[in-house]
Amino acid sequence: GGQFLMSPGGQFLMSLDSKMVIPRCWFPDETLYSLCGRHHRLSANTRPVDTYRELFGEPRGKRPDSFGKRLASFAQKARGELGTPIDIILSHTVFPFYLWLVPGSAANAILDSFQDVPTRWSCESLILGTGGFGLKHPLRACGSCMRQDVEEFGVAYWHLAHQFPGVTLCLRHGVLLDRVRSDVVVGSGSSWLLPRLEVLEAPQNNNDVDVEAGAVASHIACAIGTFGSRARLNPMVTRATYLLAYHRRGLLKANSMQLCRLEVARQFAPFCSSLGGYADYSDLLHVGAVRLAINSVSLYRRQTNPIWHVPTIAWAFGSWRTFTNAYFAMRLAKRLPAPLQTLVGAGASACSPLRRGGLS
Repeated sequence: GGQFLMSPGGQFLMSLDSKMVIPRCWFPDETLYSLCGRHHRLSANTRPVDTYRELFGEPRGKRPDSFGKRLASFAQKARGELGTPIDIILSHTVFPFYLWLVPGSAANAILDSFQDVPTRWSCESLILGTGGFGLKHPLRACGSCMRQDVEEFGVAYWHLAHQFPGVTLCLRHGVLLDRVRSDVVVGSGSSWLLPRLEVLEAPQNNNDVDVEAGAVASHIACAIGTFGSRARLNPMVTRATYLLAYHRRGLLKANSMQLCRLEVARQFAPFCSSLGGYADYSDLLHVGAVRLAINSVSLYRRQTNPIWHVPTIAWAFGSWRTFTNAYFAMRLAKRLPAPLQTLVGAGASACSPLRRGGLS
């Protein structure tokens, strides 16, 4: 067994050998990248690439191993103290944010075959389309959380709830999140940062944002990430849930499932504008409300970046709870417009749980 030590900051450590020490446990809501950053700091490595090699093996480029194999190696080196590779993926990365609407058994198939997934698994394996939204999501931190973390754990760390795409405010303290400066290089083999004031900057447009709209969107984005770690929704029923909400708003043409584009623009565009001041949603201004609404009811055609759905759910339902309640009520509804009833009947199941088995 490993030798357990206590760091000056109160962090339990596991001595894997005479030269390597890894944090033994996760801090609350901690990301995988953050734990790697703590290891880098505790190991006193001067080169980030040495930390990567210790935790995951040879840096990519020298060996073509998949992300899954590297993660399995990491879990094995931690002797299971940090969970299985699937536990780590679902509880300590933003990957679940991309799983909640993956069709059929594809989500479980992805998890079961992680050892064969390329390094850029988060987009390629899900065939995600950006649809006008970028996929760059800089690390974010809350100053109040950082101070509390130092007091409780001796070190500030990256919180998963701050990292999901579309989260712009700290849901605990209600303040805008600071972001890693654009000139700071982040990534395996480049640096293993922990949050500190000198690498962070406040959003440049923080005086021009709608805080209320940002809070609603942040709650929904975080809820999507949390839900995605446990289960997935049926795309057909989800589409019908959207359509019924649009029907009740008078946004569908008579006796059809086609959107009245002018009315959608009139009702939805102001809300899109209220989010446009946030960097995560700045693309809303050129994507447009009509395109967002159309995308939400076209899920059967193509899997898309889930950040599309955050402003749509925020506007059409007001909260994630209201949206999911409407989703499950859709399965029980006895009187629906005929086209919607057909969609609901096409859904194989209302909600499919994710398996949390380890890698084979």
